[in-house]
Amino acid sequence: MAALAGTVAVVAVVAAWVATSQGGASSNEAVTAGEIREFPAFAYTSDATLAGYRAAVANQDLFTQMPCYCGCGMHSIAHHNLKECFIKPDGSFESHAAGCRICVDIAGDVMKWQSEGQSTRQIRQNVDAKYSRYGPSTDTPPVTEG
Repeated sequence: MAALAGTVAVVAVVAAWVATSQGGASSNEAVTAGEIREFPAFAYTSDATLAGYRAAVANQDLFTQMPCYCGCGMHSIAHHNLKECFIKPDGSFESHAAGCRICVDIAGDVMKWQSEGQSTRQIRQNVDAKYSRYGPSTDTPPVTEG
């Protein structure tokens, strides 16, 4: 049984390496929260960017309640929240955050504040206070609980 587990682990590592070396997952692949997976090549532009994509996948509900202040709410296909900077409404990956430092910075701060035990409402207030100077917000509804 231990040999089988070791073999499965090796196969998983090799599969991850192959996916990464071949550019990662397609941006059209659906995203499932908590699923261990590879990301599209654009998510690997920096450690912070990859951390943002990982956080968005693992914390989709939280990211849906956070606005973005990079101006992406004014694009032709407007984002409505921070999650949409990383994950499209259809569940595929969005490349926007890979080239946007504000999106990545907000994601990092959201995760930091969550790890400090702040409520969703407190995190939202912090995002608004820190990032509102950068540009217009997405049309994210206010947090009503927590």
